[in-house]
Amino acid sequence: MTGNDASKDLPGAPEALGRVKPALSALDPQKITTFRGNIPIAVANIFRVRAAYAEDKTLFAAILMAAGIPADSFDDLEDRAKALWQSDLLLRQAMDPEDEVTPLVVEGTVLRRRLFRVATYLWEHDPIIAPTLDEIRAGSGYMDLADDLQALPLLFSGHWDSASSEVRLDAAEIERAKQIGFALASALGRRADGEDLSELRDQRNRAAVYADEALDTLRAVAGVVFLNDAEGRRPYVTLHNRPQRRRARGDAESHDDVNPAPTPTPEDNATSVDG
Repeated sequence: MTGNDASKDLPGAPEALGRVKPALSALDPQKITTFRGNIPIAVANIFRVRAAYAEDKTLFAAILMAAGIPADSFDDLEDRAKALWQSDLLLRQAMDPEDEVTPLVVEGTVLRRRLFRVATYLWEHDPIIAPTLDEIRAGSGYMDLADDLQALPLLFSGHWDSASSEVRLDAAEIERAKQIGFALASALGRRADGEDLSELRDQRNRAAVYADEALDTLRAVAGVVFLNDAEGRRPYVTLHNRPQRRRARGDAESHDDVNPAPTPTPEDNATSVDG
């Protein structure tokens, strides 16, 4: 499957999630941590390890058995990958069922970048306005984007005569930025006031932990089996993704972003992650 939308379906994912749900429910609650990585990359990593383990299973069997782990314990790696994908998809669909946020973010990001570039040119050294620009520059996350799209038009409207005499300004574009800012803030507010998402978040976190348990075990075994073989170990080396940044302004955590990445397939053989 091609495309750049992480909301794409992964064939067989709903059924895979159903099959692993008993295992997810049985996980120790104290081991559950919040997943903050990149779902498409994480899923592609699992598929890569699955392909390698299919070839190396007989080499791993003795060490796994010595540890009391049947060699077929990880025959469900594809299910673990698809369950992680599906649990994340269900959470995202619940957060934004009408897909209001994504198009606003796409258009708003372009407008914010353009208006901020002009504002920086005009007022970067202005002692009164420069602190506002610094605050906008430090922002991250959707809520900050919505704030910026309202703050920048206010700057331009408050200094229209001086600004328009130095640069060519499009009043319609500035008005559009303001509209998107309000619309995005409203959409995010509806998302935040919607249904309780704690169960869906917990399900996604459990799916991530369940996958990580398999990857951690196989990585450890690969380190023994391929002690002097870096190429043999390579498929099992998976790095944790960087945590998502918190908002630079305010105490609220950033909303889960839509991952602009293609849907992985069992044939994906990624060799690196954003570590």
